[in-house]
Amino acid sequence: MELIKQAFAENSIAWLLLSAGIGGFIGATIKYIFEQIISPKTSYKRNARYALKRFSSPLMLSADSLARVLELYIKNLNNKWLCNDDDYFTLNILYCFGKYFGWCKIIEDMSLFEIDASITNKAKKFITKFYRVYKGLSSFFYFENILKETPDRKCDVEKATVERMTIQAIGELMVSIPENGNSDLPRVLKFTEFAEKYRNDKIFKDWFDPVLTLLKGVKDEPNNLYKCRLVIFLINLQSFINFYDPKSKITKKRSFDFLDKTQKNFRTKVISEVSEVDKKMIINITKNDLK
Repeated sequence: MELIKQAFAENSIAWLLLSAGIGGFIGATIKYIFEQIISPKTSYKRNARYALKRFSSPLMLSADSLARVLELYIKNLNNKWLCNDDDYFTLNILYCFGKYFGWCKIIEDMSLFEIDASITNKAKKFITKFYRVYKGLSSFFYFENILKETPDRKCDVEKATVERMTIQAIGELMVSIPENGNSDLPRVLKFTEFAEKYRNDKIFKDWFDPVLTLLKGVKDEPNNLYKCRLVIFLINLQSFINFYDPKSKITKKRSFDFLDKTQKNFRTKVISEVSEVDKKMIINITKNDLK
């Protein structure tokens, strides 16, 4: 003990410098952890909560509008609304697509998905349901059984597919960003703004062509892959609505029509992803389909 005291007395300045250095290192480490790890994560959580609170209603309303217009279209295929000279229905259904994916893009940009999905089960389920809607348009997953049995239909499956980046581009084009540092929040184009751009801006219009190709390819036939694609997209969309608005406070709860009129090897893929609650809402599906 005396040796320590003696050493400290003889080298007091060195000891003070060492202690100051250690203290500074510890302080800098704590500051780094707080500023680079804890603070950003807290900020992401706050942004996510804000984004959901602010934009959940328009997201759900746009999803409901899209589901409604798709149901109307599938139920009235014989009317050939997309082939008429009057382009009102074409503009209407494409706007519903664009409006929904526009709100999706806004929520993405509000840091919603910068949060670790493993934080809560609900957050993980939300993200899964959210992106499964995209998957319904762009993934080959649902057609694996069909392609195994009839490989020559791969070209048809590709034509009935809307690529993921195309969907993202549509969302980006539908968002109106405030200019000059304006404090207003981003919003989706109004119908009149969309109609004007669609009619006068060829580049804007071209991005919607794959969606229009999909819609025009739908026929009232069990083996029609365009209809299969549209039905799975509609089911994934409605499943997302049911998950986020289970008590139908914002939207109207619907049954899953049309699935019984598609190929069985396609139906099994679709049903494998929906929840037990959603399965009860699927109309005219047999017990064999649910296995």
